[in-house]
Amino acid sequence: MGVVNYLTLESEIVSETRGGVESDYIPDTLGSTSKLVTAGGTASNTFLWWPYGEQHSHAGHNPTPFGFGGTLGYCFESWGALYVRKRVYEPNVASWQSVDWLWPQEKAYVYATSNPSTVVDPSGLAPCQIDPSGGLSPFPPLGGLPQPQPDCNSCAGSIAQTWGPHTNPHDQGCNAYIHCSSCCELAKNFSPGCAVFYQKVENKLRPRGHIINNERMYWCELGLQAAKMPGSCLANCNHLTGSISPKNCRKFIPLTQPPGCPQIN
Repeated sequence: MGVVNYLTLESEIVSETRGGVESDYIPDTLGSTSKLVTAGGTASNTFLWWPYGEQHSHAGHNPTPFGFGGTLGYCFESWGALYVRKRVYEPNVASWQSVDWLWPQEKAYVYATSNPSTVVDPSGLAPCQIDPSGGLSPFPPLGGLPQPQPDCNSCAGSIAQTWGPHTNPHDQGCNAYIHCSSCCELAKNFSPGCAVFYQKVENKLRPRGHIINNERMYWCELGLQAAKMPGSCLANCNHLTGSISPKNCRKFIPLTQPPGCPQIN
């Protein structure tokens, strides 16, 4: 079998070159591949999918693994399951094959909050809802999130004001360190639910596209891991994100105590 080259844009698959033939991926509203179109404009393959990812029909002979959710990066494995970055999804039983990292706050194995007609999960960590413009936004909507305790409110708001201005969408290392440290402090001093709630709030109020939002959720996950480790959040997040955290980002956080929060160390 020859080499297949894929062209991606912002982590989404837009075309492939297979056996010297270039084909564009045409997605449906959920990011699943509905057509493969050649350079001449001919639809060489068409696909239809059931809501939970089982194939309804396929006309053509292209064996692409990027079918259901394919343009978002869902990849069919040889045994029929889908690799979706952080987890594996089994469409035949409409279930993830590993426990949700937010369990028990979230249901352990449920895919797309049981709303596969409007919700996808391209990171395997955080469901996203298809909005009217065709973009993705965090799910559930802000008003549907459970409200945390007031002390958590005060600390999270203070962190947003003192550390938030230092985030930069073009500085991945600094973002990783800040989001990890923020979620760690909130998880350690209040609860993991507090940390996740405010990360979802930030994703809603400061949207930078679903790719960045998924990265934020991943960095927050590192913060939840850091909260379970011995030692301080700052030291643990420095360790967990150390390969990409620049010194000019790390230096200010230990010196900045967010008002209304327990003592940061």
